[in-house]
Order: sequence, then C-alpha cells, then structure tokens
Amino acid sequence: MEASRWVCGDRQGTLNPTPEPASKAANAEASNLIAKLSNAKIDVSTFGILNWPLIDVVYSIEVESERAEDTWLKLRNISIDTGYWPVIVNNIDELEGLVENISCHLEFDTTSRTWSPRKTAYHSSTEFVIDETDKISQTIRELRQIQGDSEPLDLNGNGVVKPAPQDLIVTGEKVNLDKWLHLKKALISEFNIDEENMPWPTEVEPDNNLQALLTWDPELGLRQTESVFILLVRAEYSWDVPAKLLYGGWNECPVPQIHVAFLKRWYGLHDAEIISIGRATIELVVSKPPKDRDQAFKIAQEQYLYCPDTVEQGAGSVTALAAELLKGRVWHFWWD
Repeated sequence: MEASRWVCGDRQGTLNPTPEPASKAANAEASNLIAKLSNAKIDVSTFGILNWPLIDVVYSIEVESERAEDTWLKLRNISIDTGYWPVIVNNIDELEGLVENISCHLEFDTTSRTWSPRKTAYHSSTEFVIDETDKISQTIRELRQIQGDSEPLDLNGNGVVKPAPQDLIVTGEKVNLDKWLHLKKALISEFNIDEENMPWPTEVEPDNNLQALLTWDPELGLRQTESVFILLVRAEYSWDVPAKLLYGGWNECPVPQIHVAFLKRWYGLHDAEIISIGRATIELVVSKPPKDRDQAFKIAQEQYLYCPDTVEQGAGSVTALAAELLKGRVWHFWWD
C-alpha cells in the first residue's frame, strides 16, 4: 500500500497488521476487558489493539501454540461476559490478509495521503451484464438478490458506511439458505454432488488438527508453529465474526452474510463454532459432529457448495468429505 493511515469520520488509525501495545490503547473499554481476562486467569502481558477502519476495534493476545486451544476455550466460555468472541490467527501474514480484505473497501486520497471508505463500488456495475436468455446469468442475479449487497460505501462522505457489519449480520440471519444452495448447485458442474450410491471410503479418518496451529517448514515439513494470535472480536455469537471482519466476497469465498447464514445453521445443527480465521481460511470446532453417514453426506454437500475447494482441491469427492466429517471435531475451509 502507498500509505497505511486511514480516516473514517471521527475515527482514524493505521492498517498495520501488527497489534499495538495496550499502553497505546489506554481507554476504559480496553481496561475493562483486560480486567475480565485477568480475572479468568488469562495472561494479558501481550494484550494489543488493532484499530482497523470500517469495523469495531479488535483486541488481541499472543499465546504459545500448545496453549492456544485451552486459552481459546477459556475466552469462549467468558465471551458472554466480555462481549468478545475469540478467533485464532496463525501469524502476521494471516493478519495482513485480513487487512487486505478490509482494504478492498477503501480508496486512497492522493492529496491527504490517507485511505478512506469507498464512495463508489469496487466492482463496476457494468462489469456483469445480465443476459435474460442465459440461465447462468439469471442464476447469478438470483444469488445476488438472495445474499444482498455486501460492499460498505460512504455515500455521504461523512464516514458512515452502509451496509455496516451489523447490517450484514441481520441480512445473513434472514438469508434463504436452502434457495441459495439450490442456485449454487446449478452453477457447479465439475463434481457430482449427488453421490449417495458411491462406495463409502473405509480408510478415511477425520482431520482433527487445527491448521491454524501449524506452519510449513521447507526443511522440517509441517510442524506446530511457536505462537499464534488470538483476536478478540466484538461479537455476540460465533457466526457474527465474518461479518464483523467484513470477511469474504473474493474468488469463491462467499460474501460475509453468507458466512453468517452457514455458521448460524451449522451451530444450530452441530454446535459448530468458529475457532480460527486467516487470509483464505476458516476453521470450526464441532461439539456435535454428524454421527451417521446420511447426516454426514448432507453436511458434506452443503460444505462443497459453500467452499468448493474442500472437495476439488481436498477430499476429491463429496462422499470422501462426508467420511472425513463423520465424528470429526474440526471442519476446515480454504478458498484458493
């Protein structure tokens, strides 16, 4: 980026992905949160602040990877009291990815040398032309109508953006997800999604390792990273987090409100909650995983439509993905 400074109405800050020390965030909210974390026996020596535009201030702590899940669980258990949902982020590069996602909604002012919310859409309205005789075009239009607008714009130039993250949550909770799935299925033809009669893989086991705790070393291969960040996102529920971070809307990654819709649906069915997020990844921990093949297959179908790469660059078939989900405690999603 040309510069990291941003201005949004009365707020300003930087797009720095590295958390600033708490000493620079001396405010009542931060102090209150630190006190609640301390009372829960959580180490706050690395407590920091990420003051990014368009979203609420995000706080963070850094923990050793071997303690990350236990610390996440403690933070999750007091989230009702703190008002913040914990989410693990592997490293600075993954934080940079979250910043880049937000920066898509900003424009650079060469005079003031600052970033500010866009007043015009990132994608030209003429970029996609509906051909009323083309079924694919019609399907894409219907999908867009179902999910609604997700690009926050400052139409009045006063720093007030619409839709705001809270608007995306409200929209996501009302999405007709069954219709969205039906339309999405019509757009994907590379894989056979209706595989009930395929032989069930007998050697496939759930991958219950959190990828957010791992790193690739050219010499040592895949190994556990030394430490990770745990972000504290102001969110009432797990499914709020993608909207609160304006996450998605690029490549095959759904727009924020579709993340909200799926995560709320899967929480209701399987107590699935977001535990990690990254540049192009989301992971959920699942307290009530599917326990029979029919249930697992149905969820695998949904996950394929939500994140095609889980099959196309992962399991290889919907049935194989279903076998991975059966009694698994972690669900992985990655968008190329």
